[in-house]
Amino acid sequence: MRDDILRILVADDDPIALKIVETNLLSFGYEVLCAQDGQEAWGMYLERSPAIVITDWMMPKINGLEFTRMIRNHNRFPYTYIFFLTVLGGKGSYIESIHAGSDDFITKPVDVDELRVRLHVAERTIRLHTHAKKLEGMFNACPGCKRIMQKDRTWASIESLLAEKSYASLSHGVCPSCYETIMKPQIESFKNRKRTVPDQQM
Repeated sequence: MRDDILRILVADDDPIALKIVETNLLSFGYEVLCAQDGQEAWGMYLERSPAIVITDWMMPKINGLEFTRMIRNHNRFPYTYIFFLTVLGGKGSYIESIHAGSDDFITKPVDVDELRVRLHVAERTIRLHTHAKKLEGMFNACPGCKRIMQKDRTWASIESLLAEKSYASLSHGVCPSCYETIMKPQIESFKNRKRTVPDQQM
């Protein structure tokens, strides 16, 4: 069960095929936008920011390949998952669509069960992209102790955040600059104190 309703844009110049896909998507619980050519689809994409795009290949004004490239060049966040749903089959069409920037390729007539399964994969991919992008974001770090402020405004160490939010682990080391300016003077100071202790005790 999804915790939100994803918006899907379907672009197809065949009104019957468009209606069939729309009906199925609505029955799955998605919000659906419909466009009858690539130009209309592009306008809807910019205005409504769908999470998933299902596009035909051959459409007037802007075809599916052009539309896909436009989406990828737009580089919107969060990630848009793109399906081709087309009568064109074969390895060559599939490879060309992937090179244009699509994520998946389904041939018409659509198999409802197959579409549902592939949509689950699309949702999982979108969430993974979103999670990865969030991990790349800026942290509010204390300049003194280097702890990170969390969403609830509490402070946590980078070690605990890495353990909780990722599979990464943190190993400790000292960079050359810190060694020369911090660690080396401390080591020399410690050695000097050790040498003077016997003299003070006599």
